[in-house]
Amino acid sequence: MRLFGRTRYGSARSGSSRLLLRIASGLTVALVAGCRRDATSPLDPDPLSPSGAQHALTGASAIDIFPGAPANGLRGDARALNDMGQVTGTLLDLYGAPDAQAYRWTPAAGWVLLHGVCCGTAWGSDINNIGVVAGTAQAGFISGTRAFRAVGATMTALDTLPGSAIDGDTHANAINASGFIAGDATTPSFSEHAVLWSPSNAVRDLGTLGGSSSSATDVNDAGQVIGWSYLVGDAVQHFFVWSSSAGMRDLTQMLGSITSLAGINNAGQIAGTMSVSGASHAFLYSPASGLRDLGTLGGATSSATGLNDNGQVVGSSATSSGTTHAFLWTPTGGMEDITAVTGIPEVHGLNDALQTLTGRADFTHVADPSPRLVQLSMSNGGGLREGIPVAGFAWSCPSRQCSFDASASADDIGIVSYAWSWSDGRTESHPYPVTSNTFPLAGRYEVRLTVTDTDGHTATVMHVVTVSSGE
Repeated sequence: MRLFGRTRYGSARSGSSRLLLRIASGLTVALVAGCRRDATSPLDPDPLSPSGAQHALTGASAIDIFPGAPANGLRGDARALNDMGQVTGTLLDLYGAPDAQAYRWTPAAGWVLLHGVCCGTAWGSDINNIGVVAGTAQAGFISGTRAFRAVGATMTALDTLPGSAIDGDTHANAINASGFIAGDATTPSFSEHAVLWSPSNAVRDLGTLGGSSSSATDVNDAGQVIGWSYLVGDAVQHFFVWSSSAGMRDLTQMLGSITSLAGINNAGQIAGTMSVSGASHAFLYSPASGLRDLGTLGGATSSATGLNDNGQVVGSSATSSGTTHAFLWTPTGGMEDITAVTGIPEVHGLNDALQTLTGRADFTHVADPSPRLVQLSMSNGGGLREGIPVAGFAWSCPSRQCSFDASASADDIGIVSYAWSWSDGRTESHPYPVTSNTFPLAGRYEVRLTVTDTDGHTATVMHVVTVSSGE
């Protein structure tokens, strides 16, 4: 599940992560996911800010991802983060390594370079909550680029489409909690198609909206994929949402004149940028409630660069003075000015712990300062909706015995109970976040965690956990 915005147009590739979206003014959305709107129906977006917004942003702290740069010759970018605060991107040692390499960075331990897919430039595009990295690397001197999955420090190249040529490309753009990876791959006819790789690396061609090319840019834990595709004739590009049950559907036709997307979360919400009276505005689309215009910081334009599972959005916006500032939008607080409160000029990506990234998001501005992991601070303990906690967990399943860590869960006053449902009829509850469970058989299980705070508020999260036999 991608945590920050990547924008792709046609065959041009950006190493950064998630998306942005536009919707033409004058078109409406009484939308439920999967339904198609009448192209002539009027648009009436939700109000720009929630009624009685409670602004709560108080500050931020930041950690350099490459401390000491540029004095030690390190140049790198930060393209995505997970709920544990781990980051991935690409790193170049100007005085050592001959080319850029993908990495995984952990706040306590620093970075680990990833190896295993031949040679040349490589970058991490996304990282899930158990630290598996999806990215792209040069595969050889005569072959094209290859999408990869990295567990530990080892990259494994993902399958190409059957019948494709050796000099065709594959790219990995996003990974979800179960290890499904979204991206694109060259077809036997040398066009580019959106694809989805399974945890076993089997590749599925998602097709197009009628044109020759498409690309998948994000995937959530339910397996919903978003991306872009050309229509018939390859003169017009639309955005899409894909699921295994409904196939590829035209988001542009459903929502209006989309230009970019910032991501899809596990609730099926989509954040991005839309056109309002000729100006760009950040928006949040929810399957249950439709489209919400997130407004601006007083200027004419705004855009979204990150979305988390709590429906919170980060991005950039013009102010009334004409300068561009970073913003945080929350369902209860509306749009708040990150730059005015913290001095941080821009952010991209957002996890459930209200951590985001600032600095380089691609390798085109190597003279810029080192990118940083930013922890936003809220007066209500994390920007949580009316004191409601946030539930989150990571897991590891080397065999049928799996370990689970719910330390990513957060609350403004403290969590007192972690209740687990193992999908096979068994449940258990503990006052501590770490536990283990032995599943009866290998397979896929829907594991649910419900956390309860001292006021009795609860939050629940579900992940599909793939359990191996360990043989």
